[in-house]
Amino acid sequence: MTEKNNLSNEPIFEKNKNLKNIFLENWYLHIIIIGVISISLKLYYVNFEIPFALDSLIYFIYAFDSSILGHLPESYSPANNGWPGFVSIFFSMFEFDNPISYMQLQKSISIIISTLTIIPVFLLCKKFFNRNLSLVGASIFAFEPRIIQNSIEGITEPLFIFLIAITLVMFLSENKKIIYGSFGIISLGTMVRGEGIMLFFVISIMFFIKYRQSWSTIPKYIPAALIFILILLPMSTYRNEVHDDDRVFGRIIDVINVHILTPAENDNNWNDLSETEQQRIKDGSYDGSTLIAVGIENYFKFFIWILIPIFILAVPIGIILIFKNLNYKKLTIIFSIIGLSIPIFYAYSLSILDTRYLYVLYPMLAVISIFAVERFLQKNNYKNIILIILVSGILITSISFLEYKKIDAEHEKEAFEIAKYVVAHTTAVNFYSPESQYIKVAEVFRDWPSIPIHTSDGHFDIKMPRVNANEYDNLNEFISNSENIVLSHLVIDIDSNMPNFLIDVFENEKKYPYLIKEYDSKEDSNLNYHVKIFKINYENFE
Repeated sequence: MTEKNNLSNEPIFEKNKNLKNIFLENWYLHIIIIGVISISLKLYYVNFEIPFALDSLIYFIYAFDSSILGHLPESYSPANNGWPGFVSIFFSMFEFDNPISYMQLQKSISIIISTLTIIPVFLLCKKFFNRNLSLVGASIFAFEPRIIQNSIEGITEPLFIFLIAITLVMFLSENKKIIYGSFGIISLGTMVRGEGIMLFFVISIMFFIKYRQSWSTIPKYIPAALIFILILLPMSTYRNEVHDDDRVFGRIIDVINVHILTPAENDNNWNDLSETEQQRIKDGSYDGSTLIAVGIENYFKFFIWILIPIFILAVPIGIILIFKNLNYKKLTIIFSIIGLSIPIFYAYSLSILDTRYLYVLYPMLAVISIFAVERFLQKNNYKNIILIILVSGILITSISFLEYKKIDAEHEKEAFEIAKYVVAHTTAVNFYSPESQYIKVAEVFRDWPSIPIHTSDGHFDIKMPRVNANEYDNLNEFISNSENIVLSHLVIDIDSNMPNFLIDVFENEKKYPYLIKEYDSKEDSNLNYHVKIFKINYENFE
């Protein structure tokens, strides 16, 4: 009887064994699991009810306008219009009656692209390591908290990083046709962000290094360069028509003109410079040694910061290890980091500070990190168990970081609701930063589907006049000097950087008979964010 039962159980055991082997041997199942966890985190932390502000709003307006026109606008364009141009394709497939639905679509596209980037990061790691280690590299990128945060903002980085990772994977192929294809992909990347031109230069150099022993290197390179140029040419032509430069090579020329051929005030091309550039030349901010010193300080400060919390232990060790036994593939990673860091360094040297400039380095940093992981595993016998613990630790660390940095979504939504009230019921107000940033998008919602008046680079200003109360010593002076712009209301909270005289109005409103309270967010809307809005009665004030 026992023997019969054993025989009957054998197919079950064999089936379970086969299923286990299928799971262990098929890397795409692991990628799917990593992707599901990654996109789940993004969907958990995204808030689809909070509208865009700042850069994401500019891209949104451009994408919507393009979808309505059926082509790119002829009178204006953001410097990096590849991302909103791409988004406009999806906008044209839908017809919503409100802007928030389009914003939700833009955020969703960004999240999906960021999640799909896991695949090329895995394949990039696979150029150097075995499958299991490459899955760790993919996990590092997938769970990187800043990548998750950035993916839900609807801005350019997710698509740019995706194209950068694909470019490197294709360029490191042994198939010459695929290598040529990488030049086409980086051309698309350069449309998304002009800094992509630096990776084009890097892979061009590496192309000559790869084929340095061949007499026909230049003839082999010509098709690659043509692919890059021909794909980029239509967008460059369009940007030249809008801006008088293509926002790629034009930027390089501007840098040379300002920092190498620095004009004096009496030179003919002095007036070609912006007021900011002229002032920086005058005060010595463009002095070479000053720029280098500031750039070094800011670059390394921000670079170390973006290593926290996931990369901080592995990258320093990995940097040492990648320089051992250098080969063509390792040099490609090293030169890619250096090349892409040049425009970042330049921005930091001008004190244009933002950590997201460095996010494009994350795919390469994932590769470098695995060199450290590989070295650590060489001394251990329980490699698979350690890898599982490592990935779990990365996930837990990422979630902890995200929880620590999580924005108060309820406060942001309430700030937007108050901004909509301000736009609907006032004509000129004081600054109440940072919440007053939502006035711009509230005006977009009010005027929808009309497009706001903008400059040639896609930027547009808030229509409502606002006055900075912090420039005044008392309320009477503030109101008297603001009457010429017809300051109609005071918007006051106790959370913003308000001057004491406005906080006194908030706390002792009865002392000011010429201020008529028209709105109290707690009393009238039951909001947690407490704001009071007062109408100024100029007759009583006088």
